[in-house]
Amino acid sequence: MPKKILKIIAKTLLYTSLTLVLLMLLIGFTIQIPSVQTYLVKQATSFVSNKTHTKVELNYIGISFPKSIVLEGLFVEDVTHDTLLSLNKLMVDVNMLSLFNKNLNINNLEITGATVKLKRSLPDSTFNFQFLIDAFAGPKDTVEVLTAEKSGKPFKISLSDLVLHDVSFLLH
Repeated sequence: MPKKILKIIAKTLLYTSLTLVLLMLLIGFTIQIPSVQTYLVKQATSFVSNKTHTKVELNYIGISFPKSIVLEGLFVEDVTHDTLLSLNKLMVDVNMLSLFNKNLNINNLEITGATVKLKRSLPDSTFNFQFLIDAFAGPKDTVEVLTAEKSGKPFKISLSDLVLHDVSFLLH
């Protein structure tokens, strides 16, 4: 009788593992379909626009799992309806699998046609992107300060190659 139970447990674990692997592969392939990427872009920009009450646009996203991400036509406006970020093209070649080991290895980062306008307002001297931080920070009474012991191993970030074409950065 115990052999029969072990056989059932082994088959169940095998089928569960195979199902999870197939599900991950299906998600990986589905994300690479252009119409799915367009749908995800619309959902994400709509979510951010509604959360921040500002205009956020992204014309195209291309994800080639597990290697690269391409963004085209990114526009983010600040709360005064001025340009915070305008970006023609961002190409990132990253090792996404290394994220499981808390490593962000960026092989190549290329930015083309970008404008960033940062402003500080007096008297509180906050920057014009503070609304983004506030929108996604969560309730202030539930934020727990992470100590070195609680946060675990920190992320290691490395950048091998940075290429900038027609990039302007304005600080007022």
